[in-house]
Amino acid sequence: NSQRYFLDHLFLNDYEELKVAARQYKQMLTSHFLVKQELIDTIKAHGGRITFREFMRISLYSKHGYYSGGNIRIGRGKDFNTESEHTYFAQMIVKQIKEMWKVLGKPNKFTFVETGAGNGTLAANVLKMLAKEQGYQDLFAALEYRIVEISPELMKRQQEEISSQFPDVPMSQLPIAWISSSALDLSELEDVQNGVFF
Repeated sequence: NSQRYFLDHLFLNDYEELKVAARQYKQMLTSHFLVKQELIDTIKAHGGRITFREFMRISLYSKHGYYSGGNIRIGRGKDFNTESEHTYFAQMIVKQIKEMWKVLGKPNKFTFVETGAGNGTLAANVLKMLAKEQGYQDLFAALEYRIVEISPELMKRQQEEISSQFPDVPMSQLPIAWISSSALDLSELEDVQNGVFF
């Protein structure tokens, strides 16, 4: 990962871009070192063994972990890319959401739960399509979109991405909320009666 990151930025012509890339690379290396040290300390503190769950929690969600440390790069040509970054995927999801809503009898409250929303691209696209395209207004009025996200860094990105699609609408007026617990502890979703998990 770090070698590819460096090579991606090796041939930058702009000195300022190169300085930014070098700073990001240094931050990434520092985060890797701090996560490694936290893993070593935790393993020692637990007699030489930790669970896989604890290993992943530290690696991904500790202060300097991959998802929480500010170094994650999602999208084409970056660390990884997912279908949810593409508009066509959101179009398919919107059609499926509408179908599920109809199957459930068009309830007044319909919850769509997305776990691990990355940059927030899917949420932004789904909300925009439901709010602005013909034939979806009733569903949008019933929608409650919830994102389960443990990473404050990604939660911030998601909020920025969604806000960019609705520049004239305050976030508080959009049918979206964040749940900052892990996907294993979804007690905040006990009130969901009609909806779908994604």
